[in-house]
Amino acid sequence: MGVGIQFGLLGTNYLTELDARISIGETQGKTKIISRPKVQVQDGKSATIKNGVSIPYVTTGLGGSTQTQLVDADLKLEVKPKIYADGRIGIDIFVSDDEPEITANGLGIRRREARTNMIVKDGETAVIGGILRSSDVNNRAGWPGLMNIPVVNFLFSSKNGSNNVTELLTFITPLIVKRPPPAS
Repeated sequence: MGVGIQFGLLGTNYLTELDARISIGETQGKTKIISRPKVQVQDGKSATIKNGVSIPYVTTGLGGSTQTQLVDADLKLEVKPKIYADGRIGIDIFVSDDEPEITANGLGIRRREARTNMIVKDGETAVIGGILRSSDVNNRAGWPGLMNIPVVNFLFSSKNGSNNVTELLTFITPLIVKRPPPAS
């Protein structure tokens, strides 16, 4: 399993090309858009948008007593912008993607999150990425008993495996909403 975080900027000229590449990746099954949230927020204020589920999580205490509590598994975006006089935007960003996962100990939550602060121009796209997850799955199936006989076991069994690598990329394009001039 690899973990790392990368940050980058894309100018406004590259947005249509980026959208086209992501669309092509989706049609080929190589990319998947999880969400396209849009949120409007005032300068210096925080905004949060999230979508998720609450999962019952059972814990066993001393004496064998059990307690059930709800744990949130959310796809969440939190932003807090600061607009500068020259049109640049400083943004505090927090992105999380939590998913329920079955583990050896029962039900758990897999968390992927990134927190950063960056400055971008109005309309420029910031990229937060590098949260990688790699999993190898190897399966062997066949006729019970016959699949374990040396030399001829390949006739009665099959093996298949897969290596899945996922990377969470977040593209953020802040836009300054300009007010119309006051009526005269």
